[in-house]
Amino acid sequence: MSSKQTSRSISQITSSKTISNKSKKASNKKVQNMANISVKICIYTVFIALLIILSVKGYKFGKSVFSEKGYDEKPGTDVTITVDSGEGIMSVGSKLVDNGVIEDRLVFYVQTILYEGKFKVGTYTVNTSDSPEEIINILSAEKSTEEE
Repeated sequence: MSSKQTSRSISQITSSKTISNKSKKASNKKVQNMANISVKICIYTVFIALLIILSVKGYKFGKSVFSEKGYDEKPGTDVTITVDSGEGIMSVGSKLVDNGVIEDRLVFYVQTILYEGKFKVGTYTVNTSDSPEEIINILSAEKSTEEE
């Protein structure tokens, strides 16, 4: 083999290696781009799912807060609740939940703030069919029904 032929062979081998390296790099870039796109799609999917879940929960919470329904259908059951001195809204809400008057003390807390309820110390009779607004008005009334 002559030196010219050897030189051409080396040149062709080098050229084919360069082309091979370029195609590998291009292939690697394509794979990397596809992986990046897949990760972004997964992140967006999770974000959209969370957004939908939070929207549904927010809607249900808002619907509960502005509901005019009582916990039970009329005529309901009378329940006696005592509001002690220094007792907070959440504590009163817990008593109402425990006695089956309301369903959720957090919803009751928000309703009490919205209806500007200021509970007075005393013993009150509420009905399980009373609306949240009626319950708040009863517990905020000046006079209470004393148990004797």
